[in-house]
Amino acid sequence: MNKLEKSALNVSSSPHGAGLKNLMGFHRLIVPVVFILLVFLFFPSRGKFELSSDEGINLIKALMVEKGYALYDEIWSDQPPLLTHLLALSLQLFGVKVAVARNVIFAISLGLVWAATEWMAMFWKRPYAYATALLFFLLPSYLSLSLSVMVGLPSIAFALFALFCLTLWHTQHRYLWLILSAILLSLAVLTKLMIGFLAPIFGVGLLIDAFFRFRATRKWQDLLIPAGVWSGVFVGLLGIGLYTLVGFENMPQLLEDHLSATASAFYAADPTLNIHYHLRNAWPFLFLAGVGTLFAVRMRHWTTLYLTAWALTAYLLLLNHLPVWSHHPLYITVPGAMLGGIAVVEGLKLFRASARTPVELKTLGGLRGVALLGTLYLALLIPQTEPFQVLSWPPTPKTTGLEVGARVERVLATMSDYAPQTNWVFTDSPMFAFRARLAVPPELAVTTDKRIRTGLLTDAQILDIIIAYQPEQVLLGRFTLPGLDEYLAENYRIVARKEDFLILYIRNDLKTP
Repeated sequence: MNKLEKSALNVSSSPHGAGLKNLMGFHRLIVPVVFILLVFLFFPSRGKFELSSDEGINLIKALMVEKGYALYDEIWSDQPPLLTHLLALSLQLFGVKVAVARNVIFAISLGLVWAATEWMAMFWKRPYAYATALLFFLLPSYLSLSLSVMVGLPSIAFALFALFCLTLWHTQHRYLWLILSAILLSLAVLTKLMIGFLAPIFGVGLLIDAFFRFRATRKWQDLLIPAGVWSGVFVGLLGIGLYTLVGFENMPQLLEDHLSATASAFYAADPTLNIHYHLRNAWPFLFLAGVGTLFAVRMRHWTTLYLTAWALTAYLLLLNHLPVWSHHPLYITVPGAMLGGIAVVEGLKLFRASARTPVELKTLGGLRGVALLGTLYLALLIPQTEPFQVLSWPPTPKTTGLEVGARVERVLATMSDYAPQTNWVFTDSPMFAFRARLAVPPELAVTTDKRIRTGLLTDAQILDIIIAYQPEQVLLGRFTLPGLDEYLAENYRIVARKEDFLILYIRNDLKTP
């Protein structure tokens, strides 16, 4: 086997590429432990009423599943089922509380951080892992999204574990890692369809590896079997998951509003709903990611290019995706932070005398200078990053409460007062229904801006469902639904409100508690 073949998908020149024997040890838990302490000691807003409107939607779906309603057949949903079922199980085991769901997401985020840093430690060495952890901490929105009950971050976590296993396959060529990688990526897609773009990237990587192995051994098995096994497990498990948990007849629910929204003139006209707007604070990280890619190429760490392909493909997909929300940039910035960790460490090596050999100065000195400049520029921006905006000092273990004000808390309290008389509540702000532990008409659990603006849910349809269910409470806070005005005026009375954008209606036949 020639040098090119040996290095075709070289993982690392260090002994850390040997496998999992280095994964145990307290120092490998330092980053997750520090992250836990930062959140629970310095992030009092973790108890906030709502970190995102998506939280209420995901929570109410989980509550309805926990109550026995069937996802897709009864509960309309435009997202894959895995996170909803995981949250429903958590609520069943630990209680119907927002904190339970947020802790589930936080645990997944810790897993993501651990996987990213251990991947860097195993295939690049420990200093690169610590640099990556620091960049994760500074990434725009990563801290708040680590607690937000949303589907984006969990799907990325599953995908990163899939990449971890795939890289171990390239190191050891054990089919266990290949199969685990396919299983984990299928779980990622069952959490968020968009992450499926990694499947062809992983497939191409396997084919490249197989090609060089085939050149060396001339065994056709080396050329066809790895990609075939990975693809078979991935497609098979994904198909089983979609068939059993969604049903092929319900697949349009997962696609319709996303495709319609991308073609929407309304979203296209809003400059805050494209990927460039949401990346406006991430460019220093992405600059370092580009430099990190150059280091990977120069050092022949070819498997690191999976991260580059991941970030670039996500960026290209999101260029044509509307609307873009705060969680979408993570598909770019998470692999970008890992690449950036390489640039940070290599840039700082300019300060080490042992690194300034004539050969290195000639081959990497200029690139390290660029990396150092990028690192110093990012360091100047640290006071403007999210942690310095949301973390408190001194340590504040207790939360600051719902942070919504007395009038909104009064609306929630009034809903709870009427809860004993309530079977159903219709609301476009489902966090209120979840916190009051009230069921919503399953067809309207996901009442989103996207569903309304694309015409998939109209005022007339909402009114028909309200008439059918006769909800005892109606809470409107996000959308203007003029088609309901006449019916609500005739059959309901207003009992609480915050100005004109949060109004609680109670059906006229209910008694005042």
